[in-house]
This record gives sequence, C-alpha cells and structure tokens, in this order.
Amino acid sequence: MTKDNAEDDQDIAESIRWSGPIAILAVHAMALGLLYLLIVFVGHSFVDHYAAIGVGSTPRFDAVKSVADFFAKYSMAVVAVVIVDAVIIRRLARMPARCLSAYSHTYLAAIVFVMFISFTWMINPMVWNAPNLAVPAANQAVASLP
Repeated sequence: MTKDNAEDDQDIAESIRWSGPIAILAVHAMALGLLYLLIVFVGHSFVDHYAAIGVGSTPRFDAVKSVADFFAKYSMAVVAVVIVDAVIIRRLARMPARCLSAYSHTYLAAIVFVMFISFTWMINPMVWNAPNLAVPAANQAVASLP
C-alpha cells in the first residue's frame, strides 16, 4: 500500500469517526428546536385560544407562559445551549463510545420529559376551568371545589 493510499484511508477513517457526533449534534439541535417551537409558538397559541373562549389561567399554565415569554425574548439562549451541547459532544467523542451514548440518551430523554410536562401544563386550564358537558350542571359546582 502506498503512502497516498494510507493517508486517504486515514482521512476517511477520521471523517467517519466524526460523522456520528455530528449526527448526534444535529438530532439534539432538532429536539431542542422542537421544544422551542412547542413552548414558544404553541404556548402563545394556547394563550390566545384561552382568551378567546374565556377560560381562566392556572398557576401551572402561568409557569409555562413565563418560560415561553423568556425564550421568546431571549431566543439566543437556545443557540447558546446548542453551542454548549456541541462542546460537550466534542469532548465526549474522544472518550469511550458509551459516554457519548449515555449523554445523548439522557439529553433526549430530558427534552422529551420537558416537552411532556410543558404540554400537559399548557392544557391544564382546559381540564380545570372549562365546564364538563358529561357532568350535570348541579355536580359541576361540587366537582370544582378544591
């Protein structure tokens, strides 16, 4: 094998070694982008919807709304999180593969958990403030007591 072929093989191996971490960073950025879209855009849509139908707010919804307002005001914070994530992935890519895999799985599980919690808190006013047509009117007053 000539020296040029050996260098080419080494370059290919190097590019393959970094294709995995780059793909992981892309998946992390997309997951964070989906979380951003859910919290900011869907959250503000729920605010408009609840105002239109006259449903009051709950403390849990107000918490998600304040986070949505923060992210809408400071969108660059999301970019900063992606940059920090890229640095962490770069460092973990030099360690054994299980370290990067564990970090990636934990990161994605945390994103999914935050998406689930934020969405359930967004629909919280529908559950606790809207009248329930399945329950007779006399029982709705009793059901609404704390």
